[in-house]
Amino acid sequence: MKSAANKYRRRWGDRPDGRKLRTLDPLFCVAPHIMRQRSGSSNFFSGSVDITQADRYIRDKRRENMPGLGMLHFFIAAYIRTVSQKPALNRFVSGQKIYARFGIDINLT
Repeated sequence: MKSAANKYRRRWGDRPDGRKLRTLDPLFCVAPHIMRQRSGSSNFFSGSVDITQADRYIRDKRRENMPGLGMLHFFIAAYIRTVSQKPALNRFVSGQKIYARFGIDINLT
């Protein structure tokens, strides 16, 4: 199976973990120059989510054949689904240039 990195022809300026985005709206190209540090571009969300349906689903699946399924699995699956449907969320900035990641990575610490 080919990886996502092999789908694109590597061009000058691309990185091993992502390709450089060359056709962006100028507003997005200016943002890395305005917010020079990582903390300047942080987004915070405060809210509550009703998880009664998700909890019921997880309990049913545990009874059927998935005893190790938990709420963390549910949120990771939701994150992967969101990022796969909205690829603009899977971008990063390096050297004041914007790149699109080749894959979806999850890192828990």
